[in-house]
Amino acid sequence: FTIPQPNLYIESAKSFLETVARDLENDAPPKRAGRERYLISLPILGTGGGGGNYMSGLILSLLLKELYAFAEKYKIDVALVTNDRAMYAAAINLRNDMLATTESLSYVFACLNPNIKAITEKLAKLLTSGNLVLFLGAGVSRSVGLPIWSSLLSTLAQKVGLTQEEITLLDKMNFLDKASVIQSRFNSMKETEKEDPPAPSQDEGLSRVNRFNTPKSTTQATRLQIEVARAVRTTMCGLPHAQLASMPAKEIITTNYDSCFELASEQIGHSLNVLPYHSSNTNSQRWILKLHGCITHPEDIVLTREDYLRYRDRREALAGIVQALLITKHLLFVGFSCTDENFYQIMSVVKKCIPEDNRNKYCFGTVINVEENRLLDDIWKPSLDIITLVDHNLPEKYNSIPASARRQEIFLDYLISKSITNTSHILEERFDSVLKDGEREFRDSVSIFPFALFFSFSPKSCFIYLFFHFIDKFALLS
Repeated sequence: FTIPQPNLYIESAKSFLETVARDLENDAPPKRAGRERYLISLPILGTGGGGGNYMSGLILSLLLKELYAFAEKYKIDVALVTNDRAMYAAAINLRNDMLATTESLSYVFACLNPNIKAITEKLAKLLTSGNLVLFLGAGVSRSVGLPIWSSLLSTLAQKVGLTQEEITLLDKMNFLDKASVIQSRFNSMKETEKEDPPAPSQDEGLSRVNRFNTPKSTTQATRLQIEVARAVRTTMCGLPHAQLASMPAKEIITTNYDSCFELASEQIGHSLNVLPYHSSNTNSQRWILKLHGCITHPEDIVLTREDYLRYRDRREALAGIVQALLITKHLLFVGFSCTDENFYQIMSVVKKCIPEDNRNKYCFGTVINVEENRLLDDIWKPSLDIITLVDHNLPEKYNSIPASARRQEIFLDYLISKSITNTSHILEERFDSVLKDGEREFRDSVSIFPFALFFSFSPKSCFIYLFFHFIDKFALLS
């Protein structure tokens, strides 16, 4: 029996990455979803069932160094992925230590100017204190190639047979009225057989994916709602979804119909209630509010002006949740264009609740944009702080939408690095090689503490229950 050495796993990772880099250089396939750079995802090799779990910290440390060298050499992005919470905590904390002590890695967050970094650090404090709410717009789902609303309407306009002259007229209309026109044309078309929902998979993993994408029923949905649900159905989530799902935020709001965030949460083992479809009276401490409906309930998808009127009572109830969060917490908007009519109405009500002499001092949220539109300040300042990830000190090619979208991913990565509060890896011996002396002493003391505490109680002590609750909460015996 031979004990595997950590270099075995590192060399395997290097070989894989070098092969992928050569293939990408030779074949030059299009970058997915218009990315600026290719993206490779890589697990932490050997730390699962590969025989190297007992030296996870050492493998992780060596792997991070190799990944940064590879990414810099080939200008390819690499996402290190894990659904092990202790491993995730170890990776973030180790990476933070590397960046603080390794001058050659100073470039990692260099694309974020000092102002954006300062704003990110303020957001991180809000996040760790439980006072930051995530608000996801359609821009987040562009990372998996899903269409934004304007391009989806254009596609559907062609599908219903609008002439080029009619499409030109349609472009001048409000989004709600555009959808109403397309719905009217669908109604006048001959009804065609509806697409059957995906058959349930026998594979456990795919079955979990399907439950986020399979409509519960389409009998009450309009043809337009069904077509939109089909268009945004996907079995994948993007890097921004995974980054946002990894954050400790408990409340998430979205105007998106897709289930990408739910998929990302599922993949990392975070339970999630989808409102208004799931009861909040569950063990899950996190929920996502679907303001405009969800593909699993296409009959609820809000598209036309008629839909807005039809679901007025429900919208008011959901809007009330958003209004309460705007007043009591700070919202971080990602991929949101700030042109949604429903949100404008919600904000209008909230601002009226603020005393008039304080309205110009009240900031309800921070908007992260990948495209610059200075006129948004005229509409939303000071209620929203709008941050554009465009740097005019850089050449124009570095301010394209793909470049700014990549900068947004780096912004989210920086936010994660500044808001990490999970240190569960300290309690596991497999990460001993990456712990500092003080952390090892803490781990050893904490490991002994439960046993010493337990044997100090009499069998009938009223503190026995509290003791086991303490053990369960902090997982000291795991």
